[in-house]
Amino acid sequence: MPEENKKETQTKAVITIFGGAIAGRAPEDMAALFSSKGFVSLALAFYGAKGQPQLYSHIDLEKLEEAVDFLRNLPEVEDKRIGLYGLSKGGDICAGMAAFLGEKIGGTVVINNPFASMPGKMTYKKEIVESSEFVHDWEKMDIFQIKGGVGSLVREPKRQIPIERAFGPILSIAGLDDSFNRFGELQDIAEARANRAGKKNFQALKYEGLGHLLDPPNSPVCLEGPNPLVDRIIPYGGNNIQQHSLAQIAAWDRVVQFLETY
Repeated sequence: MPEENKKETQTKAVITIFGGAIAGRAPEDMAALFSSKGFVSLALAFYGAKGQPQLYSHIDLEKLEEAVDFLRNLPEVEDKRIGLYGLSKGGDICAGMAAFLGEKIGGTVVINNPFASMPGKMTYKKEIVESSEFVHDWEKMDIFQIKGGVGSLVREPKRQIPIERAFGPILSIAGLDDSFNRFGELQDIAEARANRAGKKNFQALKYEGLGHLLDPPNSPVCLEGPNPLVDRIIPYGGNNIQQHSLAQIAAWDRVVQFLETY
């Protein structure tokens, strides 16, 4: 293929990592949407699929690095800096990959995640993000509480993902109707950590009415569902369906713009 034609076929790549609500497969809806926008895209499972543990706990980022290297070796991928898109637990995994994999990672989008490692630790070679336990208060419908409180993450930086080390920019999205209702506060902690370190390309967005599950734009709203770490169907927020739906549309536009231009 002539060099000028080869360059026209090259594009950016993005890995999508879902959270804990679906086991046994890697949901491909967001990956398909990215593909429709011209990205090379890969939906990546981190548990529940063939050859993987049935329930997640400790996360070894070296295993996920293999997916990054696979995309970097594709001739169609433009600049070898891989974009990341992660929701909930998938957001923390993407934040960890951005923090530890250096220039291999381009722009990173994280959604409704605490910038911590739960329920187990996160490792990359000899580096460790210590685990944070979480508890539930079903009577008060407080679905998510960090054991020791949110302030304990501030007091123990070793439990925070060192997002300030990320080579590329970060876009963090938090829904203000997320039933895991502290993620906006945890987003603030991560942004402050990045700012203190001089990282100026951390963008934080908050959306009124957006629940925990940021689904594809114009798709039906999911208000509740399973989670592998609890024994019941749980609410995910987004009960004002119009607000939640409009937030999904607005967020998707920002995500695409961000990943196209990093």
